[in-house]
Amino acid sequence: MKYNYKLLSKNTFVYLIITFIVFLITADAMSFFIEKYMSSELEERFRISQNRALHHFNKDDGDLQIYRNVAIKKLSERPDTNFFPAYQDTTFLRGDASEEEPHRIKKLVFARDNDYYEMHIIVGTSEFVLMRKIIINTLLPAFIILALLVVLINRFSSGILLRPFYKILDQIKTYSFGTKFEKVKTNTREFNDMQNLFQNMTERIEDDYKNLKEYTENMSHELQTPLSVIRRKIEHLVTDNRVMEHQSETIKQIYNEVNHLSSLGTALNLLTKIENQEFQNAQLLKTKNVIEQHAAKISELAELKSLKIKTDLSPEHELFIDPILFDIILTNLIRNALMYSSPDSEIEIKTTDVFTISNAGTHLDISPDKLFERFFSRGKNSKSLGLGLSIVKKICDLNNITIFYNFEKARHYFVLEQKPQ
Repeated sequence: MKYNYKLLSKNTFVYLIITFIVFLITADAMSFFIEKYMSSELEERFRISQNRALHHFNKDDGDLQIYRNVAIKKLSERPDTNFFPAYQDTTFLRGDASEEEPHRIKKLVFARDNDYYEMHIIVGTSEFVLMRKIIINTLLPAFIILALLVVLINRFSSGILLRPFYKILDQIKTYSFGTKFEKVKTNTREFNDMQNLFQNMTERIEDDYKNLKEYTENMSHELQTPLSVIRRKIEHLVTDNRVMEHQSETIKQIYNEVNHLSSLGTALNLLTKIENQEFQNAQLLKTKNVIEQHAAKISELAELKSLKIKTDLSPEHELFIDPILFDIILTNLIRNALMYSSPDSEIEIKTTDVFTISNAGTHLDISPDKLFERFFSRGKNSKSLGLGLSIVKKICDLNNITIFYNFEKARHYFVLEQKPQ
């Protein structure tokens, strides 16, 4: 699964990584300089102790064996000077201390009157070790505090800096055709550029749509005139018994195709308006009365086709939708049921938590999704435009309504369920 992250989260994460790297480099550099400073200071103390010890050693004519923090012993043979001076860190009790303290021992050799001596100088390193520990123990809390500050400052500052961006984004998300884009006041160049780009883009889209819509409506209107002429000519031919005696079937087919073409233009215009969300009067609509009115309108037509309309409607069922769009849904679903119902059967319309319309019919050897494709027809019926269910599906998608199709016990079921707002 691919995750999406906010720009702020990515930005904060980058800052934290950079901060962590800087702290690592800083900690390493500080450790290096502390060690260098410690070695320099200890070397100075070793030098002072060595000079004092040699002074007293020479003064006492070589009898000095231990002087304060210095121990000297005579060697029986000449030592290998390559191994000196040597250093050793250790801990041991000094004086009245209650616990062992850290020390550093420097071992060196020197000669006097052809004799060789080994000197051990012991210097306490407690303050240096404590200083190193304090610095190292301070770095981790400092990093944590700084990391928290980076997160908080980023969120706080970004919440203010990105506020215009989110306002612009909300307008883009809720944009629909004809919506006025209100410019958000901001002095951020990128945000102003984004606003100008979106505004110019929507203006071009709306201009293109208006031109296309005008062209489509003009074409549809212009087509109605010749279609009306053809229809009248056909009606005139129908009254001619000599023509009808030999060409009745041909004239009937021409008449049906003319009506089909006329309805097709109207349906395509309607689909274009729906897709561009020109129906904006959405409201919470109780469906019972509307469905009863539609059922009453088609009852006579249903009887002519030996069909019965059966309703079981809940007065509580409601949809949040433009009433005009719900009328279009009902018209197309009921027309579909009338067209494809088996003779002497029932069309059932039921509402509970969902809207269900079903009709008896034969099983379809196609995928249910195919039913909602444009210009798909279940048969060679010339009355079907192949747009009815496509229009229903488009309206459902735009109004947060899920439409299901199922075939069970020799009946076709269409179920509409609106998702929670």
